[in-house]
Amino acid sequence: MKLHAYIPVMALLATLAVVPAVYADPSPAAAASSPAVAKAKSPRDEMLSQLPPEKAKAYQDAIDQLHAKNKPLHEQVDKLQQDISALMTADNFDKSAYLAKNAELNKTYEQMHANTAETIAGLAEKFTADERKILEKNHQSMMKRGDGYRSHGK
Repeated sequence: MKLHAYIPVMALLATLAVVPAVYADPSPAAAASSPAVAKAKSPRDEMLSQLPPEKAKAYQDAIDQLHAKNKPLHEQVDKLQQDISALMTADNFDKSAYLAKNAELNKTYEQMHANTAETIAGLAEKFTADERKILEKNHQSMMKRGDGYRSHGK
């Protein structure tokens, strides 16, 4: 059989693999026990599931407070990025204004990072060594993915 003859067979097999998920029981109980849903856990949810409930709540509360504290800074970053973009695309480039806006942007990022470090340190001093390992693994994973805590700040 030629290679092009396998393509419809592969398409059929792929469709058959998806059909059971489409017609699956939509109830929350069925969804919770579904392997597909279990795999869909976010890294943060996975981390929280490894912590005792009171520590998971402390983490979530602290991160919620961090988001609230950093929200105006996120808005400032967005505004500064727009200002920098306008400076870069202006007919006449103003080097000193561009450098000043970049310095302000860097200062804003530094404040956000300091707020994050303070939050994580506050949590860490309340966690056991094993819990801190879980926290650190999640933190490093977020940094590698580029998530940081930015996605929750808006």
